[in-house]
Amino acid sequence: SKNTISDKMHSPQVADEINFNKELASVMYGFGDVWNPLPETIELMNRIVIEYIEEMTRASLNAALKGKLTVPCLLYALRHQQQKYNRVNQLIKMNKELNKHRKMTKEPNVN
Repeated sequence: SKNTISDKMHSPQVADEINFNKELASVMYGFGDVWNPLPETIELMNRIVIEYIEEMTRASLNAALKGKLTVPCLLYALRHQQQKYNRVNQLIKMNKELNKHRKMTKEPNVN
């Protein structure tokens, strides 16, 4: 069988290696949880986040041409979730602006 991205995503090894616990504790605190949430709560949130990433990756890959995952594929997968779609577009625009400013600061002034 082929060793595809989808196969790797469902590999127990990969799922065990992915861990957003430290980041999730901070995010949860930022949204009003206690400073040090229970490990079980963080683990549950970690599983939910990984499941969501897997679902979005699968949906994006379904829109992908030749198995290549691109930003338009992600946007297509989010097309029915207007708030998330708008946020991704906002982040893409912000990233372009940041890259433009970084490029301007790296290039010497030619005046």
